[in-house]
Amino acid sequence: MGWRVWGLACGVLLAATASLAAQSDLSCERCHGELEFLRQHAEQLSEARRLLVPTSMLEGTAHDMLRCGACHTGYDRFPHTPEAYSSSCADCHEEAVEVWAEGGHGGIDGEEAVACTECHGVHAVASARALGSGAEMAAMVAECASCHETQRLEASAPHAVEAACYACHSPHEARQPEVAGSGLSPAEQPETCGACHQEVAASWREDAHGRAVAAATEVGEETPTCTACHGSHPVAGQAERQRLEVDRCAGCHEHYAESFSDSYHGQATTLGSTETATCADCHGAHSILGADEPESMVSEARLVETCGTCHPDANKSFVGFQPHADHHDREGNPLLYWAYTFMTGLLVGTMAFFGLHTLLWLIRLGIDRARGVSDHGYPDPTQVPLDSAQRGEGGFVWRFRLYHRVTHAAVVISFFLLVFTGMPLRFSCTPWSGYLMDLLGGVEMAGLLHRIGGAITFGYFGAHLGFLVRGIVRAEDRRRILWGRESIVPHPQDVRDLFAQFRWFLGLGPRPRFGRFSYMEKFDYFAVFWGVAIIGGTGLMLWMPEFFSGFLPGWMFNVATIVHADEAMLATLFIFTIHFFNVHLRPEKFPLDAVMFTGRATVEYMEEEHPEISDRIREHEGEAPSRRQQQDTPAPPPSRRQTLIATIFGFLALGLGLMLIGMMTWASLC
Repeated sequence: MGWRVWGLACGVLLAATASLAAQSDLSCERCHGELEFLRQHAEQLSEARRLLVPTSMLEGTAHDMLRCGACHTGYDRFPHTPEAYSSSCADCHEEAVEVWAEGGHGGIDGEEAVACTECHGVHAVASARALGSGAEMAAMVAECASCHETQRLEASAPHAVEAACYACHSPHEARQPEVAGSGLSPAEQPETCGACHQEVAASWREDAHGRAVAAATEVGEETPTCTACHGSHPVAGQAERQRLEVDRCAGCHEHYAESFSDSYHGQATTLGSTETATCADCHGAHSILGADEPESMVSEARLVETCGTCHPDANKSFVGFQPHADHHDREGNPLLYWAYTFMTGLLVGTMAFFGLHTLLWLIRLGIDRARGVSDHGYPDPTQVPLDSAQRGEGGFVWRFRLYHRVTHAAVVISFFLLVFTGMPLRFSCTPWSGYLMDLLGGVEMAGLLHRIGGAITFGYFGAHLGFLVRGIVRAEDRRRILWGRESIVPHPQDVRDLFAQFRWFLGLGPRPRFGRFSYMEKFDYFAVFWGVAIIGGTGLMLWMPEFFSGFLPGWMFNVATIVHADEAMLATLFIFTIHFFNVHLRPEKFPLDAVMFTGRATVEYMEEEHPEISDRIREHEGEAPSRRQQQDTPAPPPSRRQTLIATIFGFLALGLGLMLIGMMTWASLC
């Protein structure tokens, strides 16, 4: 009977206590649940709103089982004394407060302490479980960003949704990464990041980067940690991985970064390609090992496998290509050094010689103009027709057949296509290269267009060889085609003409009299043969490396890369400067010589430019013009339509060429 009495008494006591506690919260809500009442006793509306705390505000929060008095101890009756606000989080969260006191928010190092309520709020305190996801996590992240505005993540950034700030920075410690023991210090990052990325962290600990971090002796020592490669605010996402990857690898591997930036892979990556291999594609991302370690992706045993991910037909010869070869290293790469030296010497020597040739020519013409002297028979040497091939008052003769003009048009179109698609790669360091590549449709589309330009080049070259063979076989006088003053083949007289031209430049002799083709025109013609053989041949190797590696050693592709780029540079510089001057920009031809576009020129033009064929022209004097395009025979004047088309095409080519020279000059500054 006694136990029953005691049980009944305890039950009544507990019920009474609960009733009193409930009555206590209801008593609080009588005031703090009525905004109008609070407005009467608060100085401002904002203060009244702050004091508005209905009991429903605690429902579903971490404190929903607590009563007001659990935190607000010491209050007596209304109006409250200041002791009513003398609650302490440490009473319940002693361990968390101790960690907070030693962390970045605890006021250490003279910094202002951040109170618990500034992060967690006052009444609607979310539980630790709720903070792991959803709206509560987003709200807490927003609270962090309210003070750390510069560290705010965009909604699309990695970790912006998946991980809260405190997942990486620890909820209460929040110490700077450079502080020993911080969760983001180099020594602790594998554990912090590995909490979510277990497999990655495990492989990273065993690779070259992980071993380097483990061997670091000082906290501030620069080491390849997770954030050193991936960044922190924000962490690099997959979409931007390639762009940032190379830059961050370059921070430690400067020498390899330079050689990579000179390669196709580096140039294409710089211009935004996402299909091109970068550092991680070859070396791995979190299992990076030295090339001398058998398990390394770039070890001799695995290199064919690694390259084969992008080049399925890669073989042992193919992987002989040196992706980080330095052509400036004479001892380490003698073949590449001498290939680069030869091509550079060829470029500089050719441009220097013909640059001097052009400069002396301009000076001589300037002197003649100042003296009022003209070697070309103009009534007024300052007046030249828009198409200088129409100067003079005589009749027209055929200079080039339709076949030659069509071939020349194919040369022009394919050359511009190759230059416009190749220059952005060659000068990927310039701002304009990215804009031009975007205009072309991206790196992959530019590559397709470049190959189309190459196919056109091989097409007209093959057709021209067939035309030459056919002409030689069917010719009645083969000597006239293969030798002599009317042949395109170089002749000893061309050397004498060259010396005579320099003597004329210096005022030491008369101007030489050229045959059907001057030494400059012959140089231009055979430069195409050289260019197709050198640029086309090396371009074909780089186009189909797997095929050519079947019978060529890998280092040949390194040589091909150097030769292809430098010879293309020489061709571009020469065409748009020396050739343009010789054909269009000389004062007696400026602004345009359209003879290659219309196929015809006046007799006076021919007598001035190619005086040694005047006798053949005179043989046809008095004949009626013929539309049959036989050289040196009378021709009808070009129609207005033909002249207009030739002018538009010519000026467009001139303008684009000069613009490209300006872009290349700009590129020389980077």
